[in-house]
Amino acid sequence: MKKDKKKDKPANKTPELSKAKKALDAYLKENNLDPQKDWSKDKKHGKKVTELLNKLNKERDKVAAQYPEKDLKNEAKLVKMKKDEKASKKKEKKEKKESAGRVTKYDYPLIDGREMTSDEKKKYRMEQRRLAAGKAPKEEKPKKEKKEMKQKAVRELVLSEKYKIDVNRALPSRGRSVSLTSPYSIEVRNDSVISYLPYYGRAYSIPYGGGEGLNFKVPISDYKIEWDKKGTAKVQFTRSTEDKFSFNIDIFSNGSSSIFVNMQNRQSISFQGDLDIPEK
Repeated sequence: MKKDKKKDKPANKTPELSKAKKALDAYLKENNLDPQKDWSKDKKHGKKVTELLNKLNKERDKVAAQYPEKDLKNEAKLVKMKKDEKASKKKEKKEKKESAGRVTKYDYPLIDGREMTSDEKKKYRMEQRRLAAGKAPKEEKPKKEKKEMKQKAVRELVLSEKYKIDVNRALPSRGRSVSLTSPYSIEVRNDSVISYLPYYGRAYSIPYGGGEGLNFKVPISDYKIEWDKKGTAKVQFTRSTEDKFSFNIDIFSNGSSSIFVNMQNRQSISFQGDLDIPEK
């Protein structure tokens, strides 16, 4: 009788690779981890999974160097994995874009107790679409907003007839301009004017001792104000005690001001300054 020859099992040429793969599979199975997911960044298992993966990749590199023909399969798998990953990202991006475009209903908020105008609603919808698409809301131009707020504050102050102009420069009729360091000003308080201004120039006829000049507090009855197209307030009033003082004040929309004072017994003089706008 012929004895059956036992077929010898083929020798495993890559025992270390098999061992590394089994170690990784065993760890994933032991901890109920899905082998299709990436656990390398997991707080609990990331360190161990990364260690086992590095060992597996190291053994694969060794096998690829010893048996180049076997590496072709691994390379094909890697190419397929990269393609699948790329397709998955593309799909995710498309779904996110489609979900952003599905925002159709809007709950319009009230503005100062009133409903939005059609233009305001349009702007609101655009901002909501940007937010839904994951984009930051478009910021308003701060310079323009600040400018408009200041123009509004200047107009309200002037119309209230309770304002003060801080004067920082004097411009005599002759000679150089003078930079003022002391707190000079002119103030309107309802029906009165408080003037605290210096004088540089020639006087033709003044009271004994010099008189009050441009330092006075008097009631006014001929106060006039007009506005030009650029939003500049043109203020006029006179004072007839001691000398005839005619004041012409231009208050520009940004708060800067110019003051021109014409007098009968003195040379005229001008001043520059800024409207004192209280902070809110």
